[in-house]
Amino acid sequence: EAKKKYEQDLEDRKRELEEIERIKSERIRQQKLKEIREQIDLENRCREAVQEKLRQISPCPAGFTWIQVSGGWRCGGGSHYVSDAQL
Repeated sequence: EAKKKYEQDLEDRKRELEEIERIKSERIRQQKLKEIREQIDLENRCREAVQEKLRQISPCPAGFTWIQVSGGWRCGGGSHYVSDAQL
């Protein structure tokens, strides 16, 4: 009888540890997702700030929005370009 109780206690403890590990893994996953969302939000805010600056200092004459390209920004129509250095 004592052996059965001991084995049952071990099994219960094993399940508890597995549950703790599952919860820990889920918390880590949630934290990583939060960090990714925060990074995306920051990048979006930066992009919006650049877009606003572009509209203020150099609006596209044709009214297109600016698209980031290597070394700068090109208007959606493809005809106009502003370098990062100009910003």
